[in-house]
Amino acid sequence: YPYPETTNSWNNPRKFAFVSPEEFEYSARIQSVRDRLKGNNKEIWITETGWATNAVPDSKVDPDDGKTHIITGVTDAEQAAYIVQLYTWALATKAVDRIFLYEFMNNCDDQTLTWSESAHGNNWGLIHNWNNSDGQPMAYSAKLGYVSVCAFSSKLSGASYKTTLNLGSGVSAYQFTKSDGSFITVIWTDGSVKNATATGSGKITVSDMYGNATAYNGGTAALTLSEAPIYIESASSTLSIS
Repeated sequence: YPYPETTNSWNNPRKFAFVSPEEFEYSARIQSVRDRLKGNNKEIWITETGWATNAVPDSKVDPDDGKTHIITGVTDAEQAAYIVQLYTWALATKAVDRIFLYEFMNNCDDQTLTWSESAHGNNWGLIHNWNNSDGQPMAYSAKLGYVSVCAFSSKLSGASYKTTLNLGSGVSAYQFTKSDGSFITVIWTDGSVKNATATGSGKITVSDMYGNATAYNGGTAALTLSEAPIYIESASSTLSIS
């Protein structure tokens, strides 16, 4: 789970804060597993991973070490972005064979995300819980992560990895060939916001991580890059971004 420990001194609580796949060094961790396999032809599965969305830090005493553990979740939008980042990296690098998200539905009946001992453990889902009493979110309604996963599946279904674009430090960009012969590039940053321009041949379609699309017919598209992945679709693989 991508929440590295940030404090573990003798007199202080143990603090955990969720981070992006890159900050968690998913690639290096998986490579370490492959190195341990020493060339054996084994599949690698990430059988349980995800990001909790408890808005207020969850605090409880660990009976094993007697320390208070404080776990801070991410926003719904960060959860949505990090899932797409992880899946895009996995599809491009073929570093892992399966990824299982934890979990589909929030466990908790109380979805107000106020402090409670179970706030962290119960808010990993892609959809809200069945309980919608007292003004809580609609039963089974989609969180942003559900929408981003659906968009990713729609955009990349049947696509095959083509190349990684070098767009400078802090920018990740993977290009894929779609089943109809067109091309799609997925781009995000390390959290910084960058303005850029994409230039290609013919129409360029830019979609946010939820699938909302804007078409540019002049071969040039204005981009705002952030940690929220965007999709750039074009008929040609020639795509320059500056």
